[in-house]
Amino acid sequence: MNHDSEVTNLAWSPDGKFLASVSNDESLFVHDVMSGRIRKRCVSVRNLRHFPSGVAWDPKGKYIVTMSTDRKMDLIDAAKGTRLRAFGVCALPSVDIGDITLEHKVYKLFHDDQLMSFQRGVAFSPCGQLIIAPCADLEVGTHDLYGTLIFRRSDLENDKPLAFLPCPKATFLIRCCPLLMTLEKEEENYTGLPHRVLWLALTKDSVYFYDSQHRNPIGLVENIQYNSLTDAAWSSDGKNIVISSLEGYCTFLKLTVDKWGCQIQSEDLKECPPSPQLIQTKKRKPREKKVKETKEEEAGESPGPNAQKTPLRPTAQQTITTPKSGNLFRYLQTKGEESPHNGATASPTTPTRYVL
Repeated sequence: MNHDSEVTNLAWSPDGKFLASVSNDESLFVHDVMSGRIRKRCVSVRNLRHFPSGVAWDPKGKYIVTMSTDRKMDLIDAAKGTRLRAFGVCALPSVDIGDITLEHKVYKLFHDDQLMSFQRGVAFSPCGQLIIAPCADLEVGTHDLYGTLIFRRSDLENDKPLAFLPCPKATFLIRCCPLLMTLEKEEENYTGLPHRVLWLALTKDSVYFYDSQHRNPIGLVENIQYNSLTDAAWSSDGKNIVISSLEGYCTFLKLTVDKWGCQIQSEDLKECPPSPQLIQTKKRKPREKKVKETKEEEAGESPGPNAQKTPLRPTAQQTITTPKSGNLFRYLQTKGEESPHNGATASPTTPTRYVL
């Protein structure tokens, strides 16, 4: 992987040709899996980001998202490796969350480095319209509001999350179901998507299930391991989930996905709002053609009144005389010397100065 320290997380490109990796050496690389060479060092976060431990690749192939323990989430151009957005602080409106009142002010969005987890598993939805970020921690007085933040693709230029889903404990991993479901016949749809996205949020000892239509969890699994949970993965058909633990064992969950809705085929998906223009292309200004005064004189045209002439250097005036012989030298005379036109005889074979 050509990293200087331990690799903390991986993410495949949508076409499976490239692999993004983040490391404890505070860097993000994109590798060509066919040749093994680094295609692009997307971003170097040395002395800027501490311990990046989460990475996700946009299903549309446009962005890469990373999360680090310095309470930041970065949106990166997958083609050029430039940082487009950095999410860390945000002004949130006043709202009541349970027994706690969230005041209207600027909050830090993510948990600090005291969160004990091997990764901060951010994820894109399969449709690419949502970025689901774990490790949300809003500090309100002496209380900490843990949960998950939802960012909508069409609102990325606003640098503000769409929703905050509270959780009793800090979440550190998001895994999306590969299937998309139809909307239920309810008025609630806080994301505004024409379909439902399912995902799970992992805490230290619990698995919470959410969808993009309801604000509250739609499922909960807990007390399945003796030690802390570490990772989770969906099967390609969305019917099975495997969950690993720090004790070295894995738990398999079998789901009845049909009870959560009807699956939508890719050809039946409705169009979603377009992406904002976050990647700016620089346009080069055309160079102005400078017309030399000599060309204007040869063409018989006089320069305009606004034409600017290049000032001459304050050097000694020189008079160029053409020799009668076919010599390649130029015979120059300075201002203080006598010119042959003033009556003095000057021999072309005895020039004053030679210039190649």
